[in-house]
Amino acid sequence: MNVYAIVGIGLVDALGQSRSENWKKYILGKTAVRPISNFNLNDYPIIKVTHAAEINIDEISVNEHILDNERRSLDRYSLIGFSATVEALKECNIVNAQNTAVIFSSLGGSQITTLNCTKNLLANKRSTPRQCLAAQRDSLVGLISRKFGFNGANLNITSACASGIIGLDYATKLLRDDDYDQVVVGGCDVMVDPLDIYMFQSIGALDTRTIPKSSPFDINRNGFIMGEGAAVFVIKKLEKALSDGDKILSIIKGIGFASEAYHDTAVHPDGIGGRMSIDIALKKANLKRTDIDLIGSHATSTPNGDEIEYNILAEYFPNKPVMALKANIGHTMAACSLVELAYMIESMNNSTIGPIPTLQNSLGEEINLPKEKINSTFNIGLKTSFGFGGKSAAVIVEKYNAS
Repeated sequence: MNVYAIVGIGLVDALGQSRSENWKKYILGKTAVRPISNFNLNDYPIIKVTHAAEINIDEISVNEHILDNERRSLDRYSLIGFSATVEALKECNIVNAQNTAVIFSSLGGSQITTLNCTKNLLANKRSTPRQCLAAQRDSLVGLISRKFGFNGANLNITSACASGIIGLDYATKLLRDDDYDQVVVGGCDVMVDPLDIYMFQSIGALDTRTIPKSSPFDINRNGFIMGEGAAVFVIKKLEKALSDGDKILSIIKGIGFASEAYHDTAVHPDGIGGRMSIDIALKKANLKRTDIDLIGSHATSTPNGDEIEYNILAEYFPNKPVMALKANIGHTMAACSLVELAYMIESMNNSTIGPIPTLQNSLGEEINLPKEKINSTFNIGLKTSFGFGGKSAAVIVEKYNAS
């Protein structure tokens, strides 16, 4: 039976530029939500959203691989995703770069670049070739493959919030069939821009209050906060990772996904997609519900979604500790499952989870929603991701034990 190991993880989000740095801030209950600065809100009076979890692009350092003149031609999406990739690759040993696949997930990709090209078109102005190419969602995977000489499969996946876990599953199948020695799996979305915020505001998903906050599982939640982020994982078969001398960060035990076939945005009242994806992941991992030590929830802070997810978790995993990262870093869209999985694995390896900083009045007491950090042993963790249209996914990971 094949065992799949995670041997590298890179992370960039509004809390910082590395997995270690960001996790330490998370443990302290830090939140990265602040007034929007990516664009001038006064130019878009129809937008009522005032806050987001933005990345400071000036802090992104990729000079080792990208010179200043090339950097100027790359957009935020490419720089942020590439930076997370660099961190992940530094952690592991790539023996044969040519035999490497790259899979990324994104929902918006470079919408701001698309918007700028559209403005140029309407004003009868010229857009540069690089601008036009950067507007494609798969521009990032192409950049990564070119810079590191990866000749394997090169693709972008879009399936709402479930995208990253689906990419992870596809990676294990490529490794199962011996197509590649390793697969680089990432998620990146950079959607704090006028177009994306306007669209999600229009469907009623965002918190538009004067002082908004992302409040997972709180009675007074009012929608999510848009975030930006990227997470990148390097996956190998365990025996290959050990022969390459890699440090094993985590083991993938089982992955499940499902579609509710119910509504274009709303979750089914019974959460059937979430239940199905968790059940499939447990079956593939050959585990019972009681074997799970830690849950990384999806928890977007929407009125209906959180309540339905809470009911699932309360039934399946009573009293288990639950992480809810969107309180800290906002909703990183198609990147969220991998971004939040990176935090969960770091918490498992450090035997500590942080508080949910915005939680004041919990939906209930059936699950453990921490208001302060918890120190405990977490051997097996479950990460869920429930997206628009009932696209649901779950992945189970295990702390690696060399013995």
